[in-house]
Amino acid sequence: MARTYTSRIRGITGFLIYLTIPATSGAAADIVIGQPSMNQNGLVTSPLTSALLNNPKSVMVAGGKLVICDSANNRVLIYNSVPAANFPAANVVIGYPDFVNVD
Repeated sequence: MARTYTSRIRGITGFLIYLTIPATSGAAADIVIGQPSMNQNGLVTSPLTSALLNNPKSVMVAGGKLVICDSANNRVLIYNSVPAANFPAANVVIGYPDFVNVD
């Protein structure tokens, strides 16, 4: 699930990142992508790294790779596999020559 205004992706292993399918509404996610912690208060966007997201819009899994549109940074981040730990670094960036220099 993309949480656009909190700049993190919360999710089921392989698509969204809950280690088990939630049995109740409001269940906490197991893994957070895009911000340093599950309880991050406020947006962290600087310094820009391969692990930070700002206004993520779309999420998909293709060929075992997780692909996230990081819209406010005008880039697409690709993870070689669906992350199994909090605050993972992406492996590939599309839209810029590296992870830290965006216009």
